[in-house]
Amino acid sequence: FLHLTNGHVLEFKATCRGIYQYVLQDHETAEGLYNSFVARSDFVSNCYSIDTVAKRADKYTKRQLKRAILARRLENIIMRPGSRRFTDVCIPHLKDCPVSAADARAANDILGTNLGAIKGKTVYRPNPHVRAGIDPVPPEIYHTHKQVTLAIDIMFVNKIPFLITLARNIKFGTVEALPDRKLTTVVEKVRSVIFMYHHRGFTINSILADNEFEPTRIWFPSLNTCAAGEHIPDIERYIRTVKDSTRSTYRMLPFTRVPRLMTIHLVKNSVFWLNAFPPGDGVSFTHSPRYIMTGFEINYKLHAQLPFGAYVQTHEEHDNTMDQRSMGAICLGPNGNQQGGHWFMSLTSGARVVRHRWTELPMPAEVIQRVNDIGSQQHMPTKLTYANRFGNEIEDTLDEVAHYDSDYDDDSTYSPSTAASSDTSHHSQLDDDSSLASSTSHLSSDDSDDDDDDDDDDNGDGATVDVVVAMVYVGDGSFIFWIFGSLESLESLWELSLESLLEAQIFFF
Repeated sequence: FLHLTNGHVLEFKATCRGIYQYVLQDHETAEGLYNSFVARSDFVSNCYSIDTVAKRADKYTKRQLKRAILARRLENIIMRPGSRRFTDVCIPHLKDCPVSAADARAANDILGTNLGAIKGKTVYRPNPHVRAGIDPVPPEIYHTHKQVTLAIDIMFVNKIPFLITLARNIKFGTVEALPDRKLTTVVEKVRSVIFMYHHRGFTINSILADNEFEPTRIWFPSLNTCAAGEHIPDIERYIRTVKDSTRSTYRMLPFTRVPRLMTIHLVKNSVFWLNAFPPGDGVSFTHSPRYIMTGFEINYKLHAQLPFGAYVQTHEEHDNTMDQRSMGAICLGPNGNQQGGHWFMSLTSGARVVRHRWTELPMPAEVIQRVNDIGSQQHMPTKLTYANRFGNEIEDTLDEVAHYDSDYDDDSTYSPSTAASSDTSHHSQLDDDSSLASSTSHLSSDDSDDDDDDDDDDNGDGATVDVVVAMVYVGDGSFIFWIFGSLESLESLWELSLESLLEAQIFFF
């Protein structure tokens, strides 16, 4: 039996193969059952990579949580003094005060810095000084790889088209969301990529693409298209790597509907970090593709301070009026400049802004709901889907798994012994934080992972997978496999039903 936190109980019965399965009732659907995990269960609430109020509150008892809310309420009543003054001076001098310094510290831990204090006391600081100039392309790389072969393709993520490119050998990737797929739009985007290489002194001697790009030949005489039904291996493998990266981050977000802007920057952020480190088969083990193409490396203190999807109050430029001095926003990743600026999605307008100073806070339920509302208004789906050039959703096939040759490590191949031997707010969010008690009621959790190839191995022989598979029959010969807990090998998993497994959705818990 599987007991859900919403009170439902799912009974799994053993099959002749020894696998437990749950047969859907007449009134149930596979999507509805899946959404019961996503929307109402806290089964994996502690697995979010994003810091939330509910996640922090799980560390405290109900009594401690209630007293922390009371402490924040008192802090608001006495006009939000500084944290140290509140605990050391204000609380001891209030007669019959039920709040203790421990309660105040718990409030700061659960709810973060007082929101009203951030909006009213934040001091705006100008951009830091940055050095002028950028480094040239290393001579040994420039002379050897001056002629660049560029592979290009179009991929779809949640029906949003992206032009994605990869330079062979240099391994520098670019991705750009396309407003449409008109010929002039595609040509303009490809030209901007080529100009970037020319700006660094490189020459594009060949452009590899599939037959879809044949109409652009009059603008790009060096275009080399493959036959119908064929693909360019370089860009196909790179797209697969981007898919893995975006999917793994998407599944750790506490939102059920990710807005369009966040989806676009999720893909861009993936490519940004792939460019930030030297690839295994690139032209240099010292310099990253981004350094070769931009002239400076990524800095931890500037570019690796916020996870994608984090909730912050950005510091806004202000004067001595009563206007607020911060704005609720969701992090979209670094923009790559030398000041350490980051892209953010404003929770007030849903628009993109860039800021270089912010205060990170645990995410309350109101912010999660606001992001979900923006996604719903844009009719965004509840999952991350990838599609072909015709917009039809595609799944990873067994051939892709067998021939996958990514340079980026799969967690399933990690071994501690071998590793040791190698070098290696929404603007309307209430300022009275006592209202945030509702944030701890539940989490919208989605730690499912429909990636049916996370444990792929080039050979596939003898790979060990610690899972237990629950099989749900959904009609028409189709099954949903839920993976809970230990199976001897991948081969055992394939033997369940190879054909239905490839067509099924797989959810990991």
